[in-house]
Order: sequence, then C-alpha cells, then structure tokens
Amino acid sequence: MKAKLADSTVKETVTDILEVEDEASISASRDLYVGARVGFAVGSNILLYGKGGYANARVKARYADSTDSFSDSDTLGGYRLGAGAELVGINNFARIEYRYSDYGKCSIGGFDTGISASRHQVVATGGFRF
Repeated sequence: MKAKLADSTVKETVTDILEVEDEASISASRDLYVGARVGFAVGSNILLYGKGGYANARVKARYADSTDSFSDSDTLGGYRLGAGAELVGINNFARIEYRYSDYGKCSIGGFDTGISASRHQVVATGGFRF
C-alpha cells in the first residue's frame, strides 16, 4: 500500500463572461492517492510494475462581477491507474512511470459544470539507497 499527498497550482481564469470586467476562475488544489503497486523482475536489475488505487482531488471556483462575488469548492473522487519501469543499481535506482487519474464530474454550488476532471502524468524519479 502507498499513500501520497500532492498540491497543484493549476488555475484557469476567464474575463468578460456576463458583463465587462467580470471574472471566473477554477483551480486545482490538493490531490490524495491511496493504492498499491505490483510488479515483476525482468532480468537482474529491471522491475516492471502496474499500480492502481483511489484518487481524490479538491477543485475551487470563484466568480466576481462589479457588485458581488461567489466562491465554492468540490471534492472529486475517482481512480488512478499507472505503469512503470524501475532500474535498480547497487545503491541507486531510476524510475519512469505513467499515471492516469480520473476524478469524475465537477459540480460547484450544486451546479454540474460539465467538466470531467482527469490528469495524465509522466514521472521520472531517481535516488540513492544507503
């Protein structure tokens, strides 16, 4: 089992939607993952693996016009799948991994935004063991 907590600074803002100089934004914040990784050795120092588990993210939305503002958030729950390869040395390792997370549909203030939230990631990791 593995658990991860990550943060995001992804934000999209648009202006002049309903009136001049109004502004709407949506941003991603924390991302939680709990899952497992299983693999098998290919040769003496290469491991191929797959992973899967539960993914949970928080999304925040804000709208402001000349007289008022509104903000709300939604917690999205879904799944993460991935696969990767790890090269192991005597005291070091290198890993490359692909991850796909599907968080489902985003709803803000009880309103279905029509946004299906997902994430594609490629992660390269290296380190030393001692």
